[in-house]
Amino acid sequence: MLRIAPERTEASFYGTATKVEVDLVLELPSGQRWAIEIKRGLATMDRALRVAFDDIRPDRAIIVHGREGRFPKGGNVEAMDLAMLLQDLRTAT
Repeated sequence: MLRIAPERTEASFYGTATKVEVDLVLELPSGQRWAIEIKRGLATMDRALRVAFDDIRPDRAIIVHGREGRFPKGGNVEAMDLAMLLQDLRTAT
């Protein structure tokens, strides 16, 4: 993912002592922040993930899932497969 992201994109992980976490946080050169949670199967949304997204306040909150397609999860969270995320990263600024 980082090879495809715009040059000067910074990557980090978000986690708290209470086990609230997000797998990948990208700070794009444009100033946009993307919070990305990677799930092996379904794009599930639990309370801890919602809290993490609320803490981070990303411009885009994304759950990458193991199926094909893109769909809204509510609360400005979107679910998509890996190929779609990579496509979005290629066109990000």
